[in-house]
Amino acid sequence: MTALDAIGKFYENEALGNDGGAEKKIIWFKFGFIYIPMPNLASRSENLYLHDISHVVTGNDVSWKGESSTGSWEIGAGGWMNLWFPMILTIWSMGIGVMFYTKASYRAFQKGKTMYNAGTCGIPLDELLPLSIEELTAKLTRPAGQENKANYFVWAAICIVAWVVPLALIGYGIYSIFA
Repeated sequence: MTALDAIGKFYENEALGNDGGAEKKIIWFKFGFIYIPMPNLASRSENLYLHDISHVVTGNDVSWKGESSTGSWEIGAGGWMNLWFPMILTIWSMGIGVMFYTKASYRAFQKGKTMYNAGTCGIPLDELLPLSIEELTAKLTRPAGQENKANYFVWAAICIVAWVVPLALIGYGIYSIFA
């Protein structure tokens, strides 16, 4: 099975449609029983396959635990470099893992440090998609002794701040309205 086939199967298994939602104008994030709309910016839709390759390589689903583990793995593997919107989403995702799935987040981050993600490997997407999952995993694995030096605890703190600051601002805004 190629990476492209595996992504298609992933989309089917997770009921994400043919393109994983890349063409949607608005994406909906489920937060408990609340759905939060966000614009599907070009930087997300154009790079969705790169993130979905991470799901294929890690075997994670789109549950909160799966997404947060995938985000932790991606940050451990080098993050998204100059792709700011996917990086923000990944930081928020890892933050959920840090808060609610700490062990899984830590393990995923540590595993990510031994690999590149599809956004940091330097290989064009059109060369990654035809690879088998085994070939893809081998291409994304860093040479022995060259693991990413990222620190889980530093990134965990960044991810927590990325959640706390917006929530505090929202809380303050609501307080200000009703005070």
